[in-house]
Amino acid sequence: MPTLRIHLAPRRKFYNSVHYTLTQTYPAQDASGGDSAQLEFSSSATLGHRDSGVYRGILRKPDGSEQEVVCKIVKGDTMPLEVEADLYNTRLKDLQGTDVPRFFGLFTGIIEGFPIRIACILLEYCGPTMEGSFKDYDIPTRGKIIEALVRIHNAGVQHNDFDTYHVILDQSNSENLKVRIVDFGHADKHTCRRKMEIRPYEFAPWRGDFSCAELYNIAYYTDFWTPTRFSILGFNVSVFEAYDAKGLAEYVAPYFTLWPRDVLEKNAQDALQQFRDKYRDRAEFIEYPFDGLTSDWVPVSDSDSDSNSDSDSTDGQSESEESGEGSGETASASGSEDESDSDDASSRDKPGVTEPERESTVTKVQDEVEKLQIVE
Repeated sequence: MPTLRIHLAPRRKFYNSVHYTLTQTYPAQDASGGDSAQLEFSSSATLGHRDSGVYRGILRKPDGSEQEVVCKIVKGDTMPLEVEADLYNTRLKDLQGTDVPRFFGLFTGIIEGFPIRIACILLEYCGPTMEGSFKDYDIPTRGKIIEALVRIHNAGVQHNDFDTYHVILDQSNSENLKVRIVDFGHADKHTCRRKMEIRPYEFAPWRGDFSCAELYNIAYYTDFWTPTRFSILGFNVSVFEAYDAKGLAEYVAPYFTLWPRDVLEKNAQDALQQFRDKYRDRAEFIEYPFDGLTSDWVPVSDSDSDSNSDSDSTDGQSESEESGEGSGETASASGSEDESDSDDASSRDKPGVTEPERESTVTKVQDEVEKLQIVE
């Protein structure tokens, strides 16, 4: 089996260089030169944080050629790295060189002098990862990234740790931007149940209708879709609830009962205007009133609201008085009726002999007396 000698430069001052000799487990695609090939990797830089275990360096092949690669090393529990290597070698095999880096093999061994297992994978070096956030890049670039992730999902793999530091942009050709997605250490096998296409600028669909959480999150949180909600005073409101400031203020008024109406309308106006200014470039792609309605609102002054509240209170008081008088009359009438009904009910409900039973008892006594008289 081909072997790999690893030479790691010291990461700190006064540290010694580290050397490992590992045996190839998975067959390499381009790196090995045969079953007895000797590969040599020398690190030149550490990628990520200092103790990440990911190194950039030069791979020297038996024929004397060299190639810049990335070596990812794991000590102890090597199972996650072996799972990642298996994904590269199986489900992601057809995407190597296009959407993911080329995979050169998995190498395993034991650290000399210590009973500790060590493993590493060799991958093609494609360049530095993205900086900043996805929103810092234009829509076509975000679309290329989402397309690459969709193809990975279609291949049966879910990344589970997708962010800018796991995306590499090859901008050597301005007309043909290439995207590479790296680090499948947290990935697993996946059957994508996405039910609809991902189109730019459209309003984000309901999450349950889309049916793939990872693709939904990347399209939603990168603003590739237009969000359907915005915030006003910390309260999330759907963009379809109100198209003007007055209607939006009426919608949120029950949640801000102590706020004057003109203040609510001013905040609603600012929130709507901010949303429309941010996504105004999408006006031709979606059906939403980005113009014309935000300037029609008329704020309600405090004096008007006070007068309206006073008139409402006086009207309510007069109505309550009238209803009180009417209710008093009806109460007295109903009270007399209730008393008579209660007397009848009490007489009916008392236990004892009823009138017909009393009459029958008297007649029986009279009959007995008559019989006695006849006998005499």
